Amino acid sequence: MTTYTITTTRTKFNEVPQVPAQSVRIETRVRKPESKAFTVDIPSTRWIDTSDVPAQYRALVDSALLECAEQVLNGFVTSKATAGNSQIPVALFELDALLASSATKRMTSAMLLGMWRNSNKYVLDVAPKLAAMTGSQLLRYQANIERHEKRLAALCSRNPELSLSSADLDKIMVNLADDDADTAFGIYLADRTEEVRGKLTEDSEAL
Repeated sequence: MTTYTITTTRTKFNEVPQVPAQSVRIETRVRKPESKAFTVDIPSTRWIDTSDVPAQYRALVDSALLECAEQVLNGFVTSKATAGNSQIPVALFELDALLASSATKRMTSAMLLGMWRNSNKYVLDVAPKLAAMTGSQLLRYQANIERHEKRLAALCSRNPELSLSSADLDKIMVNLADDDADTAFGIYLADRTEEVRGKLTEDSEAL
């Protein structure tokens, strides 16, 4: 099994080492029982390539991926099963693993919106329309996109059933392209909307 080295720094007495050249640093900190920083430095050539993400959204996607990786590292160093290990499997920082980890916890709105803007629906349908439209037609279309993205962001909140209705969930799924259905993005939307529908049903039946 291929692994990366976890560097542990007792931050009360020491500074965290500088990031090596041509590396991506994953870092997490814990305060108990003592203040420590845990870092993993991944060679840039082995980190997730986001060069195919549209330039205007690349920083958002990169930030979301780093956030997911930090959550993975934190879970690894704080779990009773793996705490104290100085090596962490490389596979935990691959794209599918990060998306799966995020989906099993709470997807951040930044991550979901990044996935949406890199989806087939957005790249092949929405983006060309934005480029082609002008005037009032463009403004109306942009307003529709903004409403859709607000629904997606709400889906990631801790209590989405408080801000989303069944009609909102229907609109989210209507805008999921067939080509996206089997991607991590599509699977998350399907699972999360069904979860929220269940909560809405429970609330409607409460006496």
